[in-house]
Amino acid sequence: MGQSPDIKTRRKRITFVPTAFPEEGFWKVKVPAISYDITADIQGKAITFQDCFVADTPFTLTNPEINFFRTYEVSISSPPGSDIILSWSSCVPTKAVLVTESGTFLTVNGFKTSEEIKFPSTVIDRTLASSVTDVALGYDSILFLIQGSVYYVTSSDVYRLGGSTIPDTGIKGIRGRMWCAYEYPKKNSEILSEFIIWTEDAIFLGRYGRVFFQIVDRISLKNLLGLKPNADVAFINTCYDSIVSEISFLIACTGCTSSEIFLLAEYDEEGLWFLKDFFLPAPTNRTLDIIVVHSAVSYMLLWDKNKIYYTYKENRVNGYVKVFGTDRLLSAASEGTTIQQIIIDHGGNTIIKMKNNVMYFFKFKMKDVIKLHTWENENKNCIFYVNPLGGFYLLTVNGSNIHRQVYPLKTEVFSATQISQEVCPYISFQHNMKLNVYYVDMKEHVTFWTQIVFLENLGLFSEITIHKPNLLKQKTYVNYEIARGICTKNKTITFYHDQDYSHVFQYQEALNKSEGIMIVELQPSSTGRQCTVFSKISYIYVGCPPSKHVAIEKPSVCKDENFTFSIPGQYLLDNKDKDLEVKYNKELYGCLIDVFYEDPFRPTVALYKHKKFVKFIESEYVLWEINGRTDFLYNATMAQVHCLREAQSWSVMYPEKEEGKKLNITTLDQLWGPHNYQSCFQSEHGETGNLKQTYEIMNHSGINSIIWPTDHSGIYLFKLKILDPNFSFCDFSIYFAIRTYGIAESPNNAKIAGWSVFVVCLFLGVLLITYFRYVKIFRAINSVDPPLSLHSHLNATDTAEEMKKEE
Repeated sequence: MGQSPDIKTRRKRITFVPTAFPEEGFWKVKVPAISYDITADIQGKAITFQDCFVADTPFTLTNPEINFFRTYEVSISSPPGSDIILSWSSCVPTKAVLVTESGTFLTVNGFKTSEEIKFPSTVIDRTLASSVTDVALGYDSILFLIQGSVYYVTSSDVYRLGGSTIPDTGIKGIRGRMWCAYEYPKKNSEILSEFIIWTEDAIFLGRYGRVFFQIVDRISLKNLLGLKPNADVAFINTCYDSIVSEISFLIACTGCTSSEIFLLAEYDEEGLWFLKDFFLPAPTNRTLDIIVVHSAVSYMLLWDKNKIYYTYKENRVNGYVKVFGTDRLLSAASEGTTIQQIIIDHGGNTIIKMKNNVMYFFKFKMKDVIKLHTWENENKNCIFYVNPLGGFYLLTVNGSNIHRQVYPLKTEVFSATQISQEVCPYISFQHNMKLNVYYVDMKEHVTFWTQIVFLENLGLFSEITIHKPNLLKQKTYVNYEIARGICTKNKTITFYHDQDYSHVFQYQEALNKSEGIMIVELQPSSTGRQCTVFSKISYIYVGCPPSKHVAIEKPSVCKDENFTFSIPGQYLLDNKDKDLEVKYNKELYGCLIDVFYEDPFRPTVALYKHKKFVKFIESEYVLWEINGRTDFLYNATMAQVHCLREAQSWSVMYPEKEEGKKLNITTLDQLWGPHNYQSCFQSEHGETGNLKQTYEIMNHSGINSIIWPTDHSGIYLFKLKILDPNFSFCDFSIYFAIRTYGIAESPNNAKIAGWSVFVVCLFLGVLLITYFRYVKIFRAINSVDPPLSLHSHLNATDTAEEMKKEE
């Protein structure tokens, strides 16, 4: 059937392709252990098996986890008669801690198995060991609240917090994250906190890596929120809000009105404080618990032991939860009990469990509850736990034994709503929002579509909720059709950026205001208890995408070594007397680009996303030599590139030099860039200036290039920077190095003349020495008797004849 299943994780949307073994009839997939991305789906082609479609199969990846304890001797537990305490890691829900009267237990596999956590006797006294009142889990640590002190537990250590950052005692509460913040894109490398700790007077946050710090105290909070000077505030409770970067603080205010009221203060981890449009008369016991659902705006439940108060859509919708089909408020007292637990899954499905094990079902964003059928008798000690796939487990505790059983919530809800014949108001809801994070840079856009199908006359629509809608502009298009009583509505929304920064006065400040994280949530306008479709939330990061980078073409393979070269001082900006020794940094500049000295050079800048080529950059850019070399020129003037007015240049952008002060070449990066770039192709009233000057700005399609000196070669270290203020939020720059070659060095006449004179003198000297030597030799020969001749008789006869003639 051509089937080829693969595995796709739910958070990071990473796809793992299998290796097929057709003869054996199975596929093998290698999936690395990623602790924060443990839920996945087995996906394949849509085929039928016995006239039924084979659905994608969700499952949980097993991970090797680090144990958070050693074999210590002191067991810790909750006080006698107290309720069970359950907490789990927001990003790895299979890791959870259960605190009972009999002990504290850790699981790393969703309570398939568990082990007891114990403390060393050197850290905690045995008399305090049975006083655990709260627990919170982080990425690799656990916090325990015991008798007003916080104990920090890791895989290697257990110790009590205190000192200059966290008080030793007086801690009123601790809280970890309800929803995982891993997908939340971090702006400027910021790190979100994972713990909240509060006392009567102050709030503290804890970050990964054992970092704790105070963010506010009571006096400062009054000033930040603009409360009356004579008002008195007290911290009641706190939690991470629906928006993962925000924290909600429930405070009691005495003196704000004639009676004590509860207010909600909000803190954004970017440093912003504001007071929400919320107030509630303080209950007599002055305590309220808080739980939120993950959303683009705040959806929150607040409850005491008896009643539940809901506040939706930033408190625009609020009230007390009622029982379905009646006007009666949900009251635990009417059942003769108290509220023990409210637990929620990723889809907003909520179970309200009473202490006597009576259970109600509540759908977040709805206003009433239905009573579920009895599951356990009132004497059982049990609590609910949500697994990573959204299913509910009921944990029954008997001493140190923990029994896990699946709770079929969907079946129970269908059974409870059978009499009322309640159905989901829509038939289907679909969308194309697949990713958790989308990145939008300047002049870019992202488009989503939704489709909702429902019975005619119900008037449903796709609701799009946006947090920080000011960051991007929007265009929306809606169409619908009705056929045989079925209505189909399609909605398309495009978020785009088109702001112009070329004329702003404070460029960087304008960019900071434009950057941010928009949250978009897609959901049906109405839901029901039998609906199984979850709302979808994505983050749109308006700013510099981390995957974007620019590069120029350069050799990818070269000698893997650094070397030192010298630059003659006469070619430097400051005209130094001495040559400059430079050590080449291959990690920064990459391989050298060899350029023939007669060839003009213009770098071609390309844009990439990850390693994928996107396009060649057409925007203007400028470059400068890092060491201040000035022995290169540009081959075009301002008039040749058709400037309408005098263009910017380095001579104009240099700051005025003070007497005796040299320009630091490393500061050139701040002298000229997108923040002060002015294009010469935009006409302005006034004089055009001198257009015969050299044009020092380059782009991909222009004629301007660098020309090299013809009398010497050299190595040039350049930095390139994009000038267009509307190109990207990224501060793009590139380092590269050029080495010119091909010049035949001109001869040195002085050296040649010197060597010629030397050679001639040497030759003449040798010649003279040889002459006098031979003269001396021949003189020595003449002073010696001649040798006897072999023809002596002839010589004698000739001599006698000559004598006769003389006579």
